[in-house]
Amino acid sequence: MDIYVSRSKFKEMTLKISCQSIAEKGVAEGVRLGNKNYVITGSITGNGGYISVWGYEIVPPSLYRSSLRPLTYSEHNRAVGEGERKSGYDGMLIKVDGKKMVMVGESITFDPIKESTQLALF
Repeated sequence: MDIYVSRSKFKEMTLKISCQSIAEKGVAEGVRLGNKNYVITGSITGNGGYISVWGYEIVPPSLYRSSLRPLTYSEHNRAVGEGERKSGYDGMLIKVDGKKMVMVGESITFDPIKESTQLALF
């Protein structure tokens, strides 16, 4: 799924890419969009800048509804390695802005809205 966002929201997302901090410490910075919260886990770059970023919706454990039990990064990867869970972030328990959250569903791609250049009139 692709979601198009304003250039300012896209810039905020690029500053909060959290893949490394999730792997190292189990923490991430959240991004609010509409009435949902997300963490950004990766990006594509080219031509000197970001082209798109991707991430996952996050919810508090009390709102998490899935057959997957929330697991920390290391527990999750152990379960993947043992064939008990598919690879990805779905069901991963992390801390976002100091609060426990669960990453939900499939990866979502965020793209900046293409803004046209207005020509100056003389």
